[in-house]
Amino acid sequence: MSGARAALVLRPWEDGDAETLVRHHGDPAMRRWLATHLDSVEQARAWIAEQRRGREAGSRAAFAVVEAADGGTVLGEPVGHLALTAAAGAVRVGYWTAASARGRGIASRALALAAGWARDAADSPFAGARLELVHAFGNDASCRTALSGGFRAEGDLPAAPPERPRAMHVHVHVRMDDGR
Repeated sequence: MSGARAALVLRPWEDGDAETLVRHHGDPAMRRWLATHLDSVEQARAWIAEQRRGREAGSRAAFAVVEAADGGTVLGEPVGHLALTAAAGAVRVGYWTAASARGRGIASRALALAAGWARDAADSPFAGARLELVHAFGNDASCRTALSGGFRAEGDLPAAPPERPRAMHVHVHVRMDDGR
């Protein structure tokens, strides 16, 4: 069906996603902006286990972003990643989209879904927390994605090597229904 967009499902990463993660992490555009590079299936499996531990501790919720048909039938492998991490009185939101899926609004739609879950779902450990999205200066595509996903620009963080080697833009989530 031309023009129709597949629904998105956010689900926990699974061990069977390791090869897909390694393939996606080989993308030069992702490698430019991401701090973590997964170069082997073993590294990807260790990363997945770390995400699982964060979820169990209530400090992190990492999701594989998958497209689904009407009725929720998954259409294939993950096409993106979205994570919420508790950090110093706020929840930091991070994401990426696979090269093959860019330009279709997947990341901004996934951001909106995750923000709604984080703030409103009964099983969210992040209910009521301030949601912040931080991206590097120069990553204009990420800035546009943040804005279209409901995160308004708020300010900047200066570079502070080695922890933060680049200056960053800060966005905060704005509830679409009441402006908060």
